[in-house]
Amino acid sequence: MAQAITIDLNLRRWRSDFTLYEYLECNIGIFLCRLWEDPQTEAANRNRLYRKASSFLVAGDLARRRYRDAGQETNSVHPSPPSCSLLSAGRCFAGTQNVSSMQKDEAWKVNVRIHGCDLEQGYLCGTMEALNVPLADTPVVTFWEGEIVDAKNYTFFTGKWEASPEDDIRHWSKFPSFTPLLSQIETDGGKSLDLSNYPHIFMRWKEQYFVNVGVDCGLTIAGFYYVCFSCSDGSISGFYYDPSSS
Repeated sequence: MAQAITIDLNLRRWRSDFTLYEYLECNIGIFLCRLWEDPQTEAANRNRLYRKASSFLVAGDLARRRYRDAGQETNSVHPSPPSCSLLSAGRCFAGTQNVSSMQKDEAWKVNVRIHGCDLEQGYLCGTMEALNVPLADTPVVTFWEGEIVDAKNYTFFTGKWEASPEDDIRHWSKFPSFTPLLSQIETDGGKSLDLSNYPHIFMRWKEQYFVNVGVDCGLTIAGFYYVCFSCSDGSISGFYYDPSSS
């Protein structure tokens, strides 16, 4: 039986000026410094850190290019999702993540920070910090990228990550705010939906890297989150999907 993982986050009422570029630069520096902490560092580990630093550079370049293009006018048939100031770079959220399985139920605190958000391109990215994770000696931080469902860049159907249309509908239907949209999605896949004034923003978050720990930290990032964001109060709820998790 697969695990049922949910997140429930609330907006923190403060804003950080710590940009995605600075964040990535900081971590690249950390990775490269680790290479020289111990002259006896194994070559394989040194190569792993170099690859990770390079991956962050690629992610940072992608984010910067998306920032550069953000705000440019586009002639699109589909309006962008609502321009919600609560979903923007620098915003921080805090809440809990709940994991339920046949063996046991667990819950730990989670902090999320958004480092980039481009509604026009349907893109956002950030970090997720899980606290008090069993088997982990330190908080576990991951870097994630997200897709914003806007019927222009992304639809409610994932089309990857081993998620079938049935999986998509089943998970989206867990959000009460999705119910009014279901009939139109069943009719044309949601292509004709106008979500520009809808009070909720639907997203998929896919964790890309462990930032501060190894893959043996006790958590998996093989799956992804179905996420619903409330434009009225900044609350976030989500459900994790990973067909191989048990």
